[in-house]
Parts: sequence; structure tokens; C-alpha cells
Amino acid sequence: MAEGAIRQQVIADRYLLIEPLGSGGMGEVWRGRDELLQRSVAIKLLDRGDDETVARFMLEARAQACIDHDHVAKVYDAGVGGCPDRDVLYLVMELLVGPSLYQRLARHRRLDVRTSVQIGDQVAAGLAAAHRAGIVHRDIKPANLMFDSQGRLKVLDFGVAWRLGVTDRRLTAAGQAVGTAAYMSPEQAAGGVVDRASDVYSLGCVLFEMLTGRWVFLGESRLELVVQRLNANAPRVSELVDVPGPLDGLIATMLVRDPEQRPTMAHVRQALHDIHAGRGPATVVWRSPQDVRPVVPKAPARARLPAPLRAHGFERSVHPRLVIAATAMVVVFLVLLAALEPGEPSDAEPPDDDPRGGTMAPLGG
Repeated sequence: MAEGAIRQQVIADRYLLIEPLGSGGMGEVWRGRDELLQRSVAIKLLDRGDDETVARFMLEARAQACIDHDHVAKVYDAGVGGCPDRDVLYLVMELLVGPSLYQRLARHRRLDVRTSVQIGDQVAAGLAAAHRAGIVHRDIKPANLMFDSQGRLKVLDFGVAWRLGVTDRRLTAAGQAVGTAAYMSPEQAAGGVVDRASDVYSLGCVLFEMLTGRWVFLGESRLELVVQRLNANAPRVSELVDVPGPLDGLIATMLVRDPEQRPTMAHVRQALHDIHAGRGPATVVWRSPQDVRPVVPKAPARARLPAPLRAHGFERSVHPRLVIAATAMVVVFLVLLAALEPGEPSDAEPPDDDPRGGTMAPLGG
């Protein structure tokens, strides 16, 4: 979508486009003005595309609009068309001045315990509200968490959100790995069933990064991140920095590979709220990581992976009984590579070698 072609245009005879705020795979976001209500807004634009694109876009709009919470960015309007010279999809949202959490971490690298807990508490509160509404975000990362003018944290960009109960597989991207590699859950990375527990894992990754200044897993490629996520236990925050025991334990339970063993977002929110208030978290109702059975069982012997993986230091020996399993894994990895390959980066996107990843909110897609 050419920026110059639509600058200063009015969408739907109401929304004036003023200046671009960012762009990415999920479209463009503009600073705009609602001429009817005389207020500043953010306007997300996508080319209309086919009927499936329209349906996905409207699903996103309805998903976010049905969540009424202080820590979720508000949606004011959405529609199709309304641009004089082309068909577009538009989503009108509250304008957040920022910065995003991604920008804050890029500047400060890591945050202190109190600030991290306070931010996590706000994110968990917003996501708990989304989960109560039957919405799974599926792409929680620092770039999709934005501060407003009063310093409150807001969750935004439900562009890959999934409504629990939706049966149209085309609209929920079933069987595809959607999200951002450094923050997606193991089940999400494997293209499996994704529910509320996936958002819990992703928030655990964000908390880990705020406290340590690094990702949970490190790698030179998206594939390495996915492989580790599927086969390795997450390190403890306390292995890298000093943190209170209750916080360390909470994050560890959020990052277990078995989604059934993670706490609910409501439990996470309450625990963070208690820690922030100086109280010990309420009695946990989930098992500790030591007692959790991993999603991917450890094999009795090592399987030989293809050359690109061996080059990154993976084991080389072969066990005949694992040949079929290893072959299946290779297919999954190739599919994931295609699914996770980004498009051309915009000025708002960090470079691929940036250790944090993601795009600047309010796009984040």
C-alpha cells in the first residue's frame, strides 16, 4: 500500500489519515483523527484481499472489541472500503503514545523486579479478561505491549487471535505455527492445539526477558529457537539473576512444556498482584516443574538430524528405531521455517539479528 497515495485521505468519510506510525506483515498503522467525534485515533489499514482475508480481519476486530478492560487497547470501529481510490480494511483503535515494552527493553535492556512484576501484573490482567471472553491472543511479545500517556500497559494487536469455539479452520490458521518464534509456546511452535495456556507461556517468556535481559532460549535462527523450545527445559530466572523465590517459581511453572501443567492466566495475575503488593503468592494449584512430564519424551538414544541442524551442534548418532520419528520432525521443521519466514522488514521492525525480535507496536504482526 503506497504511503503517498493515501496520506491525508479520509477513510469512511470520517477518519483522516495524518501520518504513518508503522508497517509490517499485518498492514499499516496510521495516526488519524475522527472528524465526527474530534479525537485522535490509530487506524490500521490492510488491502482488502479475498473474502477469507476480510473474514479474518473482522474476526480480529470483533475479538478485540468484545474485551472491555483497562489493559487492552480499545477498538472503536472497523469496516471494509471507505477509501476513494482502493478497497481497504480499516480498524480504528485508541491512540497509544507509547513507548512499547520492546522499545523500553531496547533502551534499558532489563528492568528491576518491581517494575517487571508491575508490568506483568497489568498484562496478565488484560489477558485474563481476554480469556474470560474466549479469546486467545497467540502473539504476546514486548512489541505488542504498549504504554499509554499515563504509563498504563495495554495489550494490542489481536491480529492472530483465536476465538475459542470457532470451527472454521481457515479463519483460525489451524495446523500453522502463528506467532513470534522467541515467545511462542512449544505446542504453538509444533502447530498443535493452542489454547489459553499458550498465552501463559508467552507471558512467561516476556517476564523472563524483562528480568534477565535475554530470551528464554538463544539461537542463531528461528529453527534453533523452535528445536530448543520443543526439546529443552527452560532455564530458571534465578540461574541468571537474583529474584524472589515466589517470582522465580511462578515463571518456571509458566514455562513448562506441558500446557496442562501451567497455571491459568487468572492464577498468574493473582500471584503477580500478591508479589507486587509484598505478599507471598496464594497457594499454587499446579505442580512444580520437577514433577511435570514433558510434552516431548526423551528418547533412549539420539537420532541423527539433517546436516543444517548438525552444523549447529546437535547430536549426530543414529538409532534405527527413531528414523521415522526423526524424519517426521524434519518435515515439521521445514514447515515451521516456511511459516515463520518474515516478509521484508519495515523501518519500524528490528533487524533479524536483534536478540529481541518483533515489530514496533501498534502493529506487532
